[in-house]
Amino acid sequence: MRPQLQKAADCLEKQLGDHVQLSLRPDQVTIESSSNLNVRALWSMVVRSLAEPGVPEVRVLASTRSVDVVPEDTSKLKVLRALGEAQPNGSFMCIGDRPCWPGNDAELLTHEFSLSVDEVDSSLDSVWNLAPAGVLGSAALRYYLAKIRMGKKYFRMELETE
Repeated sequence: MRPQLQKAADCLEKQLGDHVQLSLRPDQVTIESSSNLNVRALWSMVVRSLAEPGVPEVRVLASTRSVDVVPEDTSKLKVLRALGEAQPNGSFMCIGDRPCWPGNDAELLTHEFSLSVDEVDSSLDSVWNLAPAGVLGSAALRYYLAKIRMGKKYFRMELETE
């Protein structure tokens, strides 16, 4: 585990131990509430807990059910850059659920071809939710994937219109 993440985990265990469950991975600490605390409130608690002792070089991001502490150089955009290097003339579609800061998909879903399975932001250029009303999360992802039609060098999505 990276040193800054170990420091963050130690700090969170000390300050929030009874209120959270920590999952430690080499490049991420995931924090889940032990009670029914909503993710925004949990995110605020984590940010405050890490600010007091000054845990450096980390970012705190929110997902649907948890909060993630990652090294500040972590970015889902690195995947897009690598794909762009492998396919210089390619276009890529990104799908996520949390496009608004501090969402864990905020950077990724600024990409021009991005869809959300939940929240949208104020951008008119990207991060649309095209799933039917009330279809969210993994159900929206399954909906999108079922609508993809492959060509030789492209794909398209065939969505119903009413």
